Amino acid sequence: MEPVPVLLPQVFCAEKEGKWLLLNPEIPDWIVVNTNAALILASLSHFHTVEDIARQHSIAEENVAALLELAKQHSILEGSPPTRDATLRNAASSFLKSVHWKLTNACNLHCKYCYAESGKATLTPQLGDLKQVAHDIQSFSPNASHTLSGGEPLLHPHALEFGEHLRQQGCHVSLLTNGTLITRHNFRQIASIFPYVKISLDGSSEDIHAMTRGQGNHATVMKAVDMLLEQDCDVAIAMTVHKHNQQDIAAMSERYGNRLVFQPFFNAGRGSLNNGLMLTGDEYYQALACHEHISPLSRIEHTLNSLRGKGASRCSMAKHDISISETFDVYPCQLLTDKKFCAGNALETPVRTLLEHSDRFAKLRAINVDSIPKCSSCPIRYLCSGGCMARNYSQTGRVDVCGDFCEYEQQAIMAALFSCSMEDITISESS
Repeated sequence: MEPVPVLLPQVFCAEKEGKWLLLNPEIPDWIVVNTNAALILASLSHFHTVEDIARQHSIAEENVAALLELAKQHSILEGSPPTRDATLRNAASSFLKSVHWKLTNACNLHCKYCYAESGKATLTPQLGDLKQVAHDIQSFSPNASHTLSGGEPLLHPHALEFGEHLRQQGCHVSLLTNGTLITRHNFRQIASIFPYVKISLDGSSEDIHAMTRGQGNHATVMKAVDMLLEQDCDVAIAMTVHKHNQQDIAAMSERYGNRLVFQPFFNAGRGSLNNGLMLTGDEYYQALACHEHISPLSRIEHTLNSLRGKGASRCSMAKHDISISETFDVYPCQLLTDKKFCAGNALETPVRTLLEHSDRFAKLRAINVDSIPKCSSCPIRYLCSGGCMARNYSQTGRVDVCGDFCEYEQQAIMAALFSCSMEDITISESS
C-alpha cells in the first residue's frame, strides 16, 4: 500500500474562527480545512497507511483519501506535483500592459493629498505628440490599456480627442478625473469614449468631501456620476480614506455599493504636508474590516486565485506599467516621479528602448520580495508582491524597504485567504 505523505516543512499554518489555513509559500498554494482535518494533516508522520488514519480517527477511508488528494493537489504534502514553482514567476510576459498618461499638471482643485502636487499648468502636450508616442507604444504593445489622468485631464484641450484616437486604434482607454468638468454638454461623449471612468469622491456629504477636496464641488461630482451611469458607463468611485472620513465609509458603501473603491491617504506630494490625516496600516485595515459588506482588499479574492501556483515577486512598475508625464518623461509608475526614476523622454527615445535599456528601470525591476529583508521570510510574499514600492518610498525614502503599511497588506491578505479558498474541507468529529 502506498505510504502516507507528510506535510511539507515550509507549509505555514494559521487558525481563524475554527478554520485552518495551510499555505505553501513557495508555490504559492493553499487549502482551508476545519480543525479535525488540520489535526489529521499535522499528524500524518505518525501513520503508515490511510487505513491507519481512518481507524484512529473513526472516519471513512475515502474521506481521508480525499483530504490527502486535495492537499497534494495544492502542494501541501510531500509528493505534490512538481509542476508549479518559482520559474513560473519569472516566466510572465514582458510586454507593456498599462500606460498612465499625465496629460497636464493643471487642476481646478487643490486637494490636500495630491501626490502630483497639481495646480498650475506647466507645458501642455500637443495632440500630434501624444498620438506619435501612443503609436510608438502600440507598435510593440497593441493590447496595453491607457489611463488619462493629470492634474485634471479634462483641462487638456484635446483630452477627449486623444481618448477617441486611442479608442479607434483598438485600445482600452479609461479616465481618472475629479468629475467637476463633466457636464450635460460632454457627459455623453465621455461615456462613449471611456468604458471605465474613475471619479474621486471622499464623502457622502459636502462637509466631509470638502475636508480634503475643497468647498463647493460635492454636488457637481455626484451629478457627474449620475449622468455617466445613465449612459451605462462603468463608473468607479474612488474614496481616499483618512482620519476624518473613515466614519463615512458605511454611508458611501450604502450609496455606491461595489462601485466604491478605497485608497489610503498617501503621504506623497501635498500629502506629505498633511500627515495628520494619514492612517496607519492597521488603522486603515480596521476602518474597512469593521464593515460587514466591505472587503479590506477590494476584489482581492479574484487576484489571489489568479496567483495560485505562480505568485508574483514584485509590483508591475517599470515593466508592465509606466507613466508618461506632460513633458513626455517616462517614469516607472504615476507615483514615482522623482527625476532619479525617469528613464528618459518618449519624444527623444522610443518607449520600448527606454523600457529595455534604462539602467534606472533595470535596477527597479531587480528589486523583489526575495531581496527585501522584511519580505524574504514572509509567508504571503508571493501574494502581496512586496506591496506598493511607491508607498514604501514615500515613507522610508527607499523603494526596497517596507513601510508600515505592510501590516495592512498582511491582515487583509490573510483574511482574504480564509474567505477565497476554492473549497473548504470539513472532516466530521470522531464518533
